[in-house]
Amino acid sequence: MMNLSDVFEKHLLGSPLPHPKILAVLAIRYPLQYGLEGTTGLSSIYELNARIISNAEASALTHPLGMYLFFNEPDEAIDFALRLSSNSFCLGLSWGEGFEVEDEIWMGAARIEADRLAFLGKPSQLLCPMNLFKDHTLPQGVGLFTGKKDMTRQVGFDFCELVDYR
Repeated sequence: MMNLSDVFEKHLLGSPLPHPKILAVLAIRYPLQYGLEGTTGLSSIYELNARIISNAEASALTHPLGMYLFFNEPDEAIDFALRLSSNSFCLGLSWGEGFEVEDEIWMGAARIEADRLAFLGKPSQLLCPMNLFKDHTLPQGVGLFTGKKDMTRQVGFDFCELVDYR
């Protein structure tokens, strides 16, 4: 496994890159008030991380504002993200090719897209790039709503919100 700077160096020099791996990435951002509860704020974030990780069959990379979960199958990621959307988390989901890297687990455009959507989303919102659903069917009872045009300009790509009505 390589570190991220090695992957960038190989890319810039035109050297052969390692074989890419396709993963689904769920970026989770916690609302600001979670970390503002003094010393209990940080412990509540650690507790949330532990609870989410224990319920996910995915690799996890945590950070002070939330976490990334990496799934092998898009359907697993969609199902897990929809279950989490009943909480006040901001959620971004994407999938695509990337590279396994030390300390970061996996890096690719999908991780950046998911993070960007989670950062701009509102609590209890699950946002995804619109192009993911050209060839992928959503579960029965899940609605797909086109993202607002002004926010699309901020994000830099067309996106949608998924809402679970089941």
